Amino acid sequence: MKEKSKNTAITCIIIFSCILMYIIETYIKPVYILKSIYKIFLFAVLPIIYCAFDKDVKFKEYFIVRDKRQVLISVALGTGVFFLY
Repeated sequence: MKEKSKNTAITCIIIFSCILMYIIETYIKPVYILKSIYKIFLFAVLPIIYCAFDKDVKFKEYFIVRDKRQVLISVALGTGVFFLY
């Protein structure tokens, strides 16, 4: 049951962040640098705060590169999107 409540909390943080980012982009319409700061706060700081309260979550595990092929695919897709726009 604890795993289910943990997944629910993470899902709520993600949904809250997305809704708040929608409101910020649609109604507030900040300049690019402020929008970037809001995104960093919502999508980086909120999960870090959650990890501080839940000691079972190992935040560093999400940033360990286990397969270099995945990194190459991500870079290739990002480069492709960059050149499309």
